[in-house]
This record gives sequence, structure tokens and C-alpha cells, in this order.
Amino acid sequence: MPRMRDWMFSSATSGLVPAKGFHSLGQLNAWLERTGGRPVCFPCFLKPDNHAGGSVGGGSYHLWKGSVTTPEQLQRKAKRLFDALPGAKLILERNLNGPMVFSETLVHRGRVLRHSYRTLKMRDGQQRGQPGLFSYDAPKGTQTWQFPAVLTAAEARLCSATVRDTVRGLALYSGVFGLQLVLDPDLGCALLD
Repeated sequence: MPRMRDWMFSSATSGLVPAKGFHSLGQLNAWLERTGGRPVCFPCFLKPDNHAGGSVGGGSYHLWKGSVTTPEQLQRKAKRLFDALPGAKLILERNLNGPMVFSETLVHRGRVLRHSYRTLKMRDGQQRGQPGLFSYDAPKGTQTWQFPAVLTAAEARLCSATVRDTVRGLALYSGVFGLQLVLDPDLGCALLD
């Protein structure tokens, strides 16, 4: 099975978050000069390939947290990370902004048999036509959850295409898979995790 990040770097299918990997500051600078930051664009996140999840271990989290909004800021952050983590591969990912949709996906022999959108999670300032059923205060504002997620027909089509592309791209064969999607205003429905 391909690694998720490798697939994301090489694919141009629907719903993938543009991402790029770098092994050195020189490689990042050359790419930035050649492309102007596209297709990743700004705002984005720069983080180590390993131990970069929400439950990151070690002491590097304070170095990479927070989004990057300019090429100069990207270069400064990359230098700090390469200095602190010699030999690391850094991942640049587009910042997603929108409600999160959690999809439960049943796959058999590489085919999506069924998928449903179990929950929709919104943060402060993210509005939907139908209010969530459960809200609570969190450190960064109110979290609103909707069970099950109620999507428009257009959102459901975008999310379905993303689910199918993810199953195909990651060569998921059989099982029940949880996919975390984001309804980004610029990218449409994008795979987060």
C-alpha cells in the first residue's frame, strides 16, 4: 500500500490537499523561486514528515505550529526546522479552512460499497444552514457537531469523489475506513486524514 503522503505528492485527483516535501533549504528555495509557491500557495503549514500529527511527540511542535502566509515567513520557518531537525524531510501543506466531515467508508475488493457522513464539526464563525445538535466550549472557541452530517447535494458529490479517489489512490482493499474531509471554500471537499 502506498504511503499517504507519497500519494498526495504525486496525485492530481479531486480533493487532495496540495502538498510538497523538501530535504533541504536549498531545495525549498529553488522550488519557491521556480513556482512562486504553487500549487500549495498560502496560507500553508510546514512541518516534519515524521511525528507531525496532532499528538506530536518530542520538542519540535513549537517550531512548526502555526500557518505560514508569505514566502519570506516560509523560508525563515524552514531554516529553523532544518537547523533543529538535521536530516528531516519537511512537508508543506495547504491550510484548510472549513467544517470537517467524518466519512465512514465500507470498501470491498477496492470498491466503495457504501459511505456515510457521520458527523460535521464546525468552529466559531463557520455557519451552516442547519445548526449543529451538540456544542461545547473548547480552548480555541466553540465546537459545534452535527449528527449525522447534513450536506447539500453539491457537497455530497464533492465528498463522494474525494472518498472514491482516496480509496483508489491509497489502494484500500477491504474494510471499514474513517476518512476526515474538510469542506474548504477554495478547494471544495479535501482529504485531511
